[in-house]
Amino acid sequence: MTYTEHLNTQISLKRPFLQVGHTSDEVRNDEVQPRKLHHCPYCDLTTVRKDNMQRHIRTHTGEKPYSCTLCSYRSSTKHAMNKHVRIHTGEKPYSCTVIPYNKKTVVGRTEVIKRNRCPYCNHTTVRKDHMLRHVRTHTGERPYPCPHCRHRSSTRYALNKHLRVHRGAQF
Repeated sequence: MTYTEHLNTQISLKRPFLQVGHTSDEVRNDEVQPRKLHHCPYCDLTTVRKDNMQRHIRTHTGEKPYSCTLCSYRSSTKHAMNKHVRIHTGEKPYSCTVIPYNKKTVVGRTEVIKRNRCPYCNHTTVRKDHMLRHVRTHTGERPYPCPHCRHRSSTRYALNKHLRVHRGAQF
C-alpha cells in the first residue's frame, strides 16, 4: 500500500467526501483539481507534499544537511537539529503548570499521573489492576480456583496455564 493509499483510507474514515490530493476548499467549490503527487525513486511511497518527499528521500540517501555549530552532530531534519541544540543551551521549553516539571522535550501526557503504592514494599504503578495483582505476591491470595481440582491461582493467566494440565497439553 502506498502512502497516498494509506492516507486515503484514513481520511475516508473521517471525511468520505475528501480524497488525498484535493483540498477541502476545492471540494466545496466543486472544482476538484488534483495536486501533483511526488514519488520516491527508492520505494513505493507517494505524497502530495514536496517537503515531505525531500525529508523521506534522506532516509534512503543518509543525507544530513543540518550541522550543529557547537559540535560534529549532523541531522537529516531541522526538528532533530533544534532538539539537539538544547543539549548545548540547556533550554527546557516544555513545562507543566500543575506540577513542578520542565523538560527539553514534550511528553505525551497532560494529566497528573496518580501512582498506586504497594503497602508492603516500595513498588508503584499507575494501573490499579497491576497493583492488586502485585499485592497478591505479598498476601498469598489466590482468588482464581481451578474447576477440576483444588489448585488456586493468583492471576487468570496462571489459572489458564494450569488448566492445560487437565487438557493434557504441555507447557
